[in-house]
Amino acid sequence: SIDFKKTSVLQATVESLRTESFLLGVSDETSSLTVGDAKTTFRIPYAFTLTDIRINCNTAPTGAAITVNISDDGTSIFDDGANNGVRPTIAATAKTSVGGTAHAFAQGGAAATATVDIADDSEITVDIDVIGSTLAGKGLKVTLIGYKTV
Repeated sequence: SIDFKKTSVLQATVESLRTESFLLGVSDETSSLTVGDAKTTFRIPYAFTLTDIRINCNTAPTGAAITVNISDDGTSIFDDGANNGVRPTIAATAKTSVGGTAHAFAQGGAAATATVDIADDSEITVDIDVIGSTLAGKGLKVTLIGYKTV
């Protein structure tokens, strides 16, 4: 590991400088969310190693969590088999996934992995699976965190 220091104080590492993110708007800011597939679709601009995902909303859901699924060229990056329930969620009355139940990558239902490798020009889609049962959340965003694959 290479460290960058100024007067012996750590400023950055090579790993920290590689981290980048894609922030995706999945809905408008004020309308109630609706369940559905491919609410947002885009093509990844280069090979990317996904290390984390965060979701947030402007208006918290009530009654149930918001749950999203993300697919890489039509294949979920989360387990959709026996270990279902590892997709990113925002708990009822919360506005962010941070501090909630941790998601786990398991592309296509395979064994869990710490990262997901996404090929250059892959089509990424975001589905909304659950919106809240009493009050739907509003203003959903998804942040994909990782680094350009070399």
